[in-house]
Amino acid sequence: MIFLYPDEPKMVNQIRGFLESGILHITTLEYPPLQGLVAAALADLTGRRQVPDLYLIGRSVSVLASLCSIVVMYFLGRRWSKRTAWLAAIFLALSMGAAREAHWANPESLAAFWILLAIFCVFKLEDRDRTCWYILAGAGLALAIASKYLAALFLHLPILVLFLKKFTPVDSPTLVESSLPTETRRSWVNSRPILRGLGISYAAFSIIIFLALGLYVIRDRQLFIAAYHTHSPWAGAYGLYGTVPKPVPVPTYIRHIFPIALGFPIYISAVAGILLSLVTLNKRALVLLLCALPFYVFLEAIHYHPLRFCLTLLPILCLLAAFFFDYILGLRKMILRAIGRLTLTSLLLYSVLYTYTFLSVLDVQKDIRFSAHAWIERRVKDKSAIAMLGKDVVTNRIGWIQYEGMDRWFSETYNMESGLPEFVIVPRGFWENLTQYLRLTRVGYSYSADDWWPLAGAPSPNSLHFFEDVASEKSYKLVKIFKNGTRFSWVPFSIEPLKFDLWFTNLELLIYERKNAHQI
Repeated sequence: MIFLYPDEPKMVNQIRGFLESGILHITTLEYPPLQGLVAAALADLTGRRQVPDLYLIGRSVSVLASLCSIVVMYFLGRRWSKRTAWLAAIFLALSMGAAREAHWANPESLAAFWILLAIFCVFKLEDRDRTCWYILAGAGLALAIASKYLAALFLHLPILVLFLKKFTPVDSPTLVESSLPTETRRSWVNSRPILRGLGISYAAFSIIIFLALGLYVIRDRQLFIAAYHTHSPWAGAYGLYGTVPKPVPVPTYIRHIFPIALGFPIYISAVAGILLSLVTLNKRALVLLLCALPFYVFLEAIHYHPLRFCLTLLPILCLLAAFFFDYILGLRKMILRAIGRLTLTSLLLYSVLYTYTFLSVLDVQKDIRFSAHAWIERRVKDKSAIAMLGKDVVTNRIGWIQYEGMDRWFSETYNMESGLPEFVIVPRGFWENLTQYLRLTRVGYSYSADDWWPLAGAPSPNSLHFFEDVASEKSYKLVKIFKNGTRFSWVPFSIEPLKFDLWFTNLELLIYERKNAHQI
């Protein structure tokens, strides 16, 4: 039980494949290869090739990328002011979403770093054209896509140079240019260096994306096709194990997920920064919004809304929040500046406590799966007498499965015909999904196959009947609850946007024991 997030084993398997077969042989393209390549290089360099070490190294890449993002955030903020730079870097360092993703061996943090670097390069081109910044912008985009496919939604970044540059008149137009209207001629002539730079940028992008990703796609086309068929349904499918069937509204990023990822004060400040940029028509802030717009529209359009997808947008929101505070702290009226300082101090204090409280449950020693496992070892002698509510790999539905460990929520069907289990383990997320299913079906809603995606459909009638028996404590009694709940100022969190997103941050396990015959 060494992984903290369900997708981590995929990344570790990719790293192992590179170490065992060479860097040109990839085991899966569900994730692009860059993070796996970096981690494999570190593992080979340090000689740490054991599976637990690979988890640690994979997470170390995420930590390093997150730290580098804070540094780039500072230098990007300098395009506004030194105060904006410091505030933006501090906000990003304190944002729960960025700190949380740095804990996983997942590519979100690495992709976010490369995208932020590309944005920084674009802003460096505002003052003057330098070929190196065009090349770095294209390279950053390529490496971002080689880290995570969704980074392709930032391909427009180099083009935003056109919105940042100031055109100047040209004294001696050519014959063809002189036939054009004056204003059109000036814009067209002066945009030629930019267009040439954009060509260089996208050429660098093409070369690097071919080397970092294209070669693998060409060599293992079937793996890429399989990855496409795995990922594409997430964009349009409902369900998610019955969590969000069509009658249940999907949480939105703008209302539900951004406030959780940033903490409410930083998020409100970012919204204020967006409004301020629109009112003042601040060119740089507006370009920041254009950087984020395509990706944000995509996020809201798909039906799967995990918190980790928004990590790429958090630096932009932090910079807009810093832009707002820089404006407030620069006002002439002393009373407004004093209010701004007091508000900023309160925000920083809240954010430190918020992020620390949320991430404190990521302490492995507090992982309730270990506590539950130890309790079962002490209490239950015959592990075959334990049934668990999880994914039945035989039917591809939620059902009662054989217990194989606290980190194995998928297994073969528990054979009820040989006798009822003595103990039953019920993860709260599955409990709520089945309760929701029973409630909606009783009021007349008919679940479709999409409502259970990626499962095959609803649980079997026998599984539902047994669940109702357990939940009502008719034949079983609740004997133990293990909850990895998050508390902030002694107030329990109840704001998790998706049951199957924060995972063991909000994990809860219910253990029932069968009643004796005379108790039933």
